Amino acid sequence: MASTTRPTTAPGKQSRPKDPAGFKRAAGWTPERWRAVEEYVAAAAPLLRLSDWTIRVLREPPEDDAYATMTPLEQSRYADMRVADSFLELPTAEQRQTLVHEMVHCHLFFLHECAEAAFVELAAEMGRKAHKLAAKMFTNELERATDALADALGPLLPPFDLDVHTPAAKPATKQAARRTRAAKSTSR
Repeated sequence: MASTTRPTTAPGKQSRPKDPAGFKRAAGWTPERWRAVEEYVAAAAPLLRLSDWTIRVLREPPEDDAYATMTPLEQSRYADMRVADSFLELPTAEQRQTLVHEMVHCHLFFLHECAEAAFVELAAEMGRKAHKLAAKMFTNELERATDALADALGPLLPPFDLDVHTPAAKPATKQAARRTRAAKSTSR
């Protein structure tokens, strides 16, 4: 799910610090894994026709229990993606689908802003309860559409592998390459 409104801080509550070092993240998040997410988002953005967007991958957790969220800066083409620790537990194909899902939200943020403006008018005419119901229905359907688009577009994009850049994966890859070369040379 994406957070499609700007984060706000309730009076008397402290906002989240901007420095990612202020958050304790799962041990599985290595600098290489963060870089893999950042590089995938940067590579997938033009393929998803998001070249005119600036998407930052923040190293802080989402504010809800989603695997990832995308938060836009209103009336702009800037957005912040947050990825949860639970993302690490997903199979690779679901990790890609999650990243693509969040990126697809960028195309739909302006629709959400228009709908939210209409819901404010609805609240003025019919009350807060009508606004809340309409907003919930719209958000549910927007998420369903975003998911369907991500399911359709994800397989057309390059695969995502969180461990491509990790030091732990490199020796295994080199060993496999040596074995492949050795097998080829003995079969000649």
